[in-house]
Amino acid sequence: MSKNKGNKAVLNNTDGNIVTKYDKKVQKREAEKKANARNRKITVSVLAVIAAIAVIAGGYFTWSHFNRVYKNYIVVDGQNVNQIEYDFYYSMAKNNILNQPLFDTMTYGDYFKSYMGYDRTKSDSSQIYDKDKGYTWFDYFAKTGLDTLKEYKALIKAADEKGFNYETQDADYEEFKSNVKKYAEESEVSEKEYYKLTFGKYATASSIEEYVFEYLKAAAYQEQLMEDYKPSDEEVEEFYEKNKDDYDDVTYRSLEIKAEVEDNEEALAAAKAKADEMVSLVDSEDKFASLCKEYTTSDDPSVYDDKDASLKKDALKSSVSEDIGKWLFDAERKKGDIIALEDKTNSRYVVLYFIDRGYDEDNDEIISSKIVSDRYSEFIKPYTDAITVEDKAHRIKELK
Repeated sequence: MSKNKGNKAVLNNTDGNIVTKYDKKVQKREAEKKANARNRKITVSVLAVIAAIAVIAGGYFTWSHFNRVYKNYIVVDGQNVNQIEYDFYYSMAKNNILNQPLFDTMTYGDYFKSYMGYDRTKSDSSQIYDKDKGYTWFDYFAKTGLDTLKEYKALIKAADEKGFNYETQDADYEEFKSNVKKYAEESEVSEKEYYKLTFGKYATASSIEEYVFEYLKAAAYQEQLMEDYKPSDEEVEEFYEKNKDDYDDVTYRSLEIKAEVEDNEEALAAAKAKADEMVSLVDSEDKFASLCKEYTTSDDPSVYDDKDASLKKDALKSSVSEDIGKWLFDAERKKGDIIALEDKTNSRYVVLYFIDRGYDEDNDEIISSKIVSDRYSEFIKPYTDAITVEDKAHRIKELK
């Protein structure tokens, strides 16, 4: 068929119909409409799937969060322990550690802050405790929190088995609430905020009430056990006689004579000769003190102008090296005994002059506490050993 410029029509090869350019535009629009409709359906379908996934995921995370906080954080002794309860014991254990005296007026909390950079105002999980091992302060406190929870669960079980009658429960709980109110006022925060700051971010007066009652009952039973396990004076004396070296202290004088060259046999032999010579000249404590300036290998011999520079008072066996402790605490040791002890590891000799061995009667209380602690541990250990812990989410690390 010849082309007709005026008609602007073409032959459709399939059915022979005449199709104008207008018809082709209409067809193109229809095709575009169908394509757009199909694309919209696909888009809607995809969005629907995404929305469904979001709903499912949101529901999962919401449920997971709810389950962790209110139902199952870990499993202890076959019983679900939620995060509220675990946080309560975590907080109690943590506060006990931080407030425990270290020496003089310094607590462990003071030490952690000054020497390890621990900040109570920041979250424990955001602060590094051990960089090399990747432990946070949460990891450090978490294990203690779990041990405390196990111990108190064990105490509750033992108390029930032994028929412990907790008569002061209501009074103790009222005292607990009164203390919360008092400390909240002192901290200038609301009681609601104080519960969260002290016992965990999900803690409220009502949410931890059950756990407070359990904690108070366990603590009361523990206190009764401690009272029951107190030893008599005769038992304290008997314990002391068997463990004198751990509680006695000694007074003595010492002088270090170092080899001029480390790890050198000739130099060490020369140090020995010098130490032996000093030993041969000492016939009294005063003589020992006066010879220190002459025989010392210190860079500053003038320190021995002070006659007490070589004097060591009230030293415990645990505060000296094994060899020195063995000599000083020998049962046959008497005033005036003197020796030059070799310390090959440090390329030196130590000249020792024994003066006295004594016992501070205040240690009676320490020994009594030791006996009570041993008896309590012996009682509670079978209970705690029998308590199983499931931590499938590995929330609590074993510190190594």
